[in-house]
Amino acid sequence: MVPSQDLAEFLEQFGFSRYLPLLEEQDIDLRIFLTLTENDLKEVGITLFGPKRKMTSAIARWHSSAPPPSDALEQAYADQLEAEMQEMAIQLHKKCEELQLLQGQVSQERELRTVMESCLMDDKMAWRRVHKELLDTRELIQETGRALQKVQACEAELVSRLRTDSVIGRCLEGRARARVETGGGDVCKEGLKSLSLSELTAKLEAYHDEMGRTLRMISEGLERLTETEKAWAHS
Repeated sequence: MVPSQDLAEFLEQFGFSRYLPLLEEQDIDLRIFLTLTENDLKEVGITLFGPKRKMTSAIARWHSSAPPPSDALEQAYADQLEAEMQEMAIQLHKKCEELQLLQGQVSQERELRTVMESCLMDDKMAWRRVHKELLDTRELIQETGRALQKVQACEAELVSRLRTDSVIGRCLEGRARARVETGGGDVCKEGLKSLSLSELTAKLEAYHDEMGRTLRMISEGLERLTETEKAWAHS
């Protein structure tokens, strides 16, 4: 292909003569025209996709056809390369910005995941503590029940030994017997019969102390559960 020497001949050769006035308004000659990219053509005012693509293809074919025969055309070729390199640099800069943005998003997602995993781990540990507290409290309640049975059996034995013909004695005996029947005092009633009265009294006090201790431990466990519930409500 023989290169044209001016813009009008070049445009006419490819059927683009109707765009000559538009290009001349922008002070574009052949040398400048041969450096234009598709974005440059759009800024000039050539917005239709078909003509833009045809012009960029014609410019590319012209540059690939043969070495320019004059210094002016050599400059045009160099300008074309520079324009392409600038376009590539712009695209590279945009890609770098997009990459940095993605890296920032990935970093934020990692931080969010770390925070969520930490929160889940804290909740898991807190639930384990609550579960253990509930098991311990249940065991303490069972111990309290057993201590109560011992107290009732011990009271029944004491009343049977202090039985008199008085109304008060018969009343105390009836109440003690009722507590033993409802509380399961038969568990330790047989072992209490061999104890002396002083030993029986000491045993009763020991059972009272044991029941008081377990009741205090139950109260403390319930307080800890309450504190844990408040902490969850504020988290």
